[in-house]
Formats: sequence, C-alpha cells, structure tokens
Amino acid sequence: MRIHTDSDGRAVNAISAQYDGTDVLGSEYQLLAGGRQMTLSFQRGAPAEHGINGTTNEAVLQVLIHRLVVLNAKLHSDFNEQAIYHLGEALEALQARAAERVAPAPAGEVMGGPGFSITGSGAHFSGYVERAENVPKPFSLESDEPMAAPACSLDGGACEACQ
Repeated sequence: MRIHTDSDGRAVNAISAQYDGTDVLGSEYQLLAGGRQMTLSFQRGAPAEHGINGTTNEAVLQVLIHRLVVLNAKLHSDFNEQAIYHLGEALEALQARAAERVAPAPAGEVMGGPGFSITGSGAHFSGYVERAENVPKPFSLESDEPMAAPACSLDGGACEACQ
C-alpha cells in the first residue's frame, strides 16, 4: 500500500505480508527513489523471543537527527533546528516507553531522563541542539552535559508541545 509519494517521485510502500504470507504490516517498508529500491525492516516481536530481526523507531530517529545536524552545519535553517528538536522529543518519548516496558513506574510517579519527563498527562523534551557553525556537534540525548533552553521556535516562539 502506497503511504507516501513526493513531488520528485520518491515513494514509500507499507508491506502487509511477505511472499510466504507472514504478516509484516507496520514492520516492513519499501522505499523507492531514482530507480533504487530499499527495504526498511523493523523489529517484529520481542527480541528475547524472536531474536533481533529488524531495526527500531529509535534507531531511525537517531539517523534522521544525525542527518539534519550534518545538513544544518552545511546550510543552517531554523526549520532544521525545529525538526531536530522535535525528533529529539519523539526519541525521548520512545525511550521512556521502552524504559516503562522494562520496569513500569508506580502510579503517579514521573519517568524520564535528563531533560525529559513523562506523567499520565503527557511528555515534554527540554533538550537543545546548538547551532552548528563549522563542524556538526554530535547530538546525544544520553549526554551528562547540562542542556540549555529549548531550541524550538515554531510558531513565533513555541509550538503547542513546548508551551
């Protein structure tokens, strides 16, 4: 099933089943670009039960964040910084979800890591990615370094998620 086509003809198909009939909906994607075809395969089932058989949402987000940091170092854009910020927010939420699955927090307790908190009402990432002038700085949500103010400047100062 086609889930994306851009103006240059790049496309993404969501694969629902493998040739042998195995259900892979939500786990297998076909990326088409310039005559090239790539497959993006996500983990299916718990690794302890099924072994490592694909990548994770977190790994793909790290790739996107890294790519945008590198591109932003070459040609700065506030839109890049906004995207980096929000991808980081998504990554932190998924990391909190993974941590919760391993060891659920008691009711009412706050979960999260540096710059991130999640409660029953939602999540907020307060990380900041410095503007890269000449050399891209590594973006790490696992750093022990203190984080400065949020980088989001969507909608003239703060997006809905950052207010």
